[in-house]
Amino acid sequence: MFVLSLRFIHLFSSQAKVEKNLKNMPQMIDDYRKRSIERERAKKAEVKVKADLTEQARDFYGFSVDPDDERMQFMLLQLEEAQKLEDKKARKAAKKLEAHQQLQKLMGISSTTESASEADATATAIDPLAPVPEAKDKETDMKVFAKLVSERSKLAKAASRIADEQAAAQMKGQKKK
Repeated sequence: MFVLSLRFIHLFSSQAKVEKNLKNMPQMIDDYRKRSIERERAKKAEVKVKADLTEQARDFYGFSVDPDDERMQFMLLQLEEAQKLEDKKARKAAKKLEAHQQLQKLMGISSTTESASEADATATAIDPLAPVPEAKDKETDMKVFAKLVSERSKLAKAASRIADEQAAAQMKGQKKK
């Protein structure tokens, strides 16, 4: 009797699982279709990229090149190096622009006025790398700022040297004891 009830419970729990899965079936089918569509898109994108690369190789060498050929790998390395160089130049230009803007901010010059409208801003485009027109007063301020920075670095070096000398003297004192 006990074995019969265990089978009945197992059968009932299996039937409950089936009913639960049947309720979730439309969602599962939709998820499967979405995943398969994404896989197809990824395959098409990969094929397109490979076709573009083979086209570039054909333009680069003047004849068709196998994607597994060493020449294709060489061309890919050159393209990658060129891309890295472009990225480096872009980062350098962005960093230079940011430094220039920070310098203008420190000097009290704003590159665009906040009260000006968008039309005025586009009509009077200010080149951030152009020299500042009223730079006579600002130039002296910049020179003073540069002197302060250099003096601060000299003081820091001197303090570091003094600390090193004191540490060396302390080490000598400990060795004598």
